[in-house]
Amino acid sequence: MTGVFQPRELEGRKLEGERHIETLMAAIGSPSNPTYLDPLVVWWGGDRWYVIDGHHRRHAYLRSGVHTAVPVKVFEGTLEEALAFAVEANSKDRLPMTLIEKLDRAWFLTVTTDLSRDRIRRSCSVADGTVKNMRKVRDGLALTGATQEHLMSLTWQDARDELQGLAPKEPVPDWRSKLVSDYERRLRKTFGSQLFKNADILAEALVVLDKRFPEWLLEAPAFSEHVMANLDRMIAERDNPDY
Repeated sequence: MTGVFQPRELEGRKLEGERHIETLMAAIGSPSNPTYLDPLVVWWGGDRWYVIDGHHRRHAYLRSGVHTAVPVKVFEGTLEEALAFAVEANSKDRLPMTLIEKLDRAWFLTVTTDLSRDRIRRSCSVADGTVKNMRKVRDGLALTGATQEHLMSLTWQDARDELQGLAPKEPVPDWRSKLVSDYERRLRKTFGSQLFKNADILAEALVVLDKRFPEWLLEAPAFSEHVMANLDRMIAERDNPDY
């Protein structure tokens, strides 16, 4: 149930995740004499066991042909505690969460659990005032008749916009979504993790293909919105002498 227990939005980070899995597979080695990674953390949901920490490790084991004797640890607690743990866990083989992902996960916990404000703050590494504001937005939207299911479907940014009466973003047309998926599949099939490892080469290749590509990409909503959302972080990293 990665959609529930994976504390990152993996869509849009497939190449990064693929590279990570390949690194783990190299560490595991031969299926006849594997090197085992840190234990997966599993939780009993009443009908079956669920992985709540170690989704990439699990995929690496499966692809390596290791199907037995995989070490696990059992997490004992409620569903709410398991959700919080899934965000809080930060073992060495995890991909780092972006700020947007942390905020969206804090929003998810705010609308789906009764965890304390402090627990959500610590689990998601966000400010206490942010969680407090999330509760106000949650309660405000509930007064408008919004169901919990609807609140769960919103990102933190969408929830704030909706409370302020801003028009929701237009859904991506079906044809466009299919075309994006097709492009993404073909790129991944052709280049695999090399596309992620050699982003600078990709950028240079696009410029060679057409010098107008950088300008086109920056004007595209998918790029411009990401740049604006992460501009402060990128500037801080650029100016940090230790980066």
